[in-house]
Amino acid sequence: MNVFAERIAEDLRTWSRELLDPGIAPATGGANCVGGGQVALRLASARVLLSLIPALLDEAEEIENPATDAIHATPSPVRSRLSRRPVDYVREDRRFLPRRWERAVPITEPSRPPLAWLLFIIEVVSSDIEAAMQRHDELAEEAARVRGGGFWWTESDLPALASRRRSLSTLLARLRRDASRIRTMIRGRLIPTNRVPQPYPTSRSWVSLRRQAESILDPWR
Repeated sequence: MNVFAERIAEDLRTWSRELLDPGIAPATGGANCVGGGQVALRLASARVLLSLIPALLDEAEEIENPATDAIHATPSPVRSRLSRRPVDYVREDRRFLPRRWERAVPITEPSRPPLAWLLFIIEVVSSDIEAAMQRHDELAEEAARVRGGGFWWTESDLPALASRRRSLSTLLARLRRDASRIRTMIRGRLIPTNRVPQPYPTSRSWVSLRRQAESILDPWR
């Protein structure tokens, strides 16, 4: 084996050892191919996260929002107070008269910090899956060369590789859909953060997420 091929083989041993086995789709139908290597760890952690998200979002609706009111400008003084902003006043003769007042409007959306942290976790996992998909495609092509198969997979290899690729693609689509749902729960822009929310939600699913967050974010620990 030449130096270039040896480097490819070493890369495969690190990231997808099963691609070096004789016939990556075993007699059982190729299911074991999807279960090994670095990609399988990310698949497993993504599935754990996805299993938690429905309950997390349901429970998020019940999390008390520390900011109970939002202040809005209004042209009416009814149930309002004088504004503290100079721009909300006009000068007439020697007097400044209000043209807008401030009104406190109750916030009905969930608390932002827990959802911002959850969105951060989803984005990290999604990014890892995107990288895994690209890595999988590259290694699959190189594995074919190392094993002397040219650029075409054998008939037994192709279903196993296609199955893994579909699994990655399906999980990524579900994560993106959940991320979009989270953003619709909050008015304005929700910025992901790696800060664990304080105070932390005490509901069952959120406690479970905190316990498993490290392994979800870094399944290779």
